[in-house]
Amino acid sequence: MCVRTQYLDVPFTTIVDHLRQLVDEKWCLYVNNMRSPPWFDKDEQHELQPKAGLHPLEVMISTWCDRKDIIHC
Repeated sequence: MCVRTQYLDVPFTTIVDHLRQLVDEKWCLYVNNMRSPPWFDKDEQHELQPKAGLHPLEVMISTWCDRKDIIHC
């Protein structure tokens, strides 16, 4: 039997269980505060503006690792 056909002998549930052990997921808070300053003349008065977007985003980070180290992050 060649190596390629040996992989087919493994039950699908075994592969899925193994992958569940490899993956670790965590929700992290992602805040991107990029505001460009407004352009004014030297003698022009301007009003202060509040920060926009007070509700930050959450991003899921997935990490794949094996027994030795991290495979994909």
